[in-house]
Amino acid sequence: DVDYAIIRCGYGDDETSQGDPYWKTNADACTKEGIPFGTYIYETMKKEGFDTSQITFDPVYRTGIMLKNKVKDGDPEIAYYRKNSAASMVSPEDIDKVDFTGVDHIHLTGIGCAVSESCMEAAKEIIKKGKENHIPISFDPNLRPALWKSQEVMIESLNFLAFQSDIVLPGIEEGKILTEFEEKEKIADFYLQHGVKEVIIKMGGEGAYYKTSEKEGVVEGFSVKEIVDTVGAGDGFAVGVISGRLEQLPIEEYVKRGNCIGALQI
Repeated sequence: DVDYAIIRCGYGDDETSQGDPYWKTNADACTKEGIPFGTYIYETMKKEGFDTSQITFDPVYRTGIMLKNKVKDGDPEIAYYRKNSAASMVSPEDIDKVDFTGVDHIHLTGIGCAVSESCMEAAKEIIKKGKENHIPISFDPNLRPALWKSQEVMIESLNFLAFQSDIVLPGIEEGKILTEFEEKEKIADFYLQHGVKEVIIKMGGEGAYYKTSEKEGVVEGFSVKEIVDTVGAGDGFAVGVISGRLEQLPIEEYVKRGNCIGALQI
């Protein structure tokens, strides 16, 4: 009577480190039988203590996937398989079903918005609900030109969402593309003049620059002896900033925490 089984398999440098010499056989079998690995992700999240009450399952479309090359130098090549995924079908109607009671912070990224038109509309609806419930909203542009129809559409769409947010977290190079300004101060002013309350610009090893209507400054980064993989550093930075804000730390402190987690990530 078992519909499917979730097999947790590890893969290390040798069999001793992971203890599962059949990991590839098991993984291939799961793929062949169409076992939904989204269910595995869901169960893992529950086990780790995440709130999964708002997660839904699509009976037709599958969980998307991202594949990343392992490299010794530079950034890895990344392949996205998001077309016709369950996430790409998210719509404003799905957001209407979400209970925002007790939500302390909303964080959006530009990646999900680029996947489909319905995802973009869903992001707009999330912002609308956030404002109605007086929830702070942060936005990381996360430029992925390959996912957009054109650079012009990308810039217009991402800036539209940024202007509706309270906190914007661009990388310095992203800010240059989105605003056509080169200086970090002018990039920050561009968003502040459009109603954003805080702009925090990630500058890699140099740390991060922040600016509000009242203050500005640079928080130094952390030294990293060996960079293994820069993917995810921006997400780690956002975690530090958001968690620090929720703890009501001064802006200098939560930017510092963002720098720290970003450094740990790479």
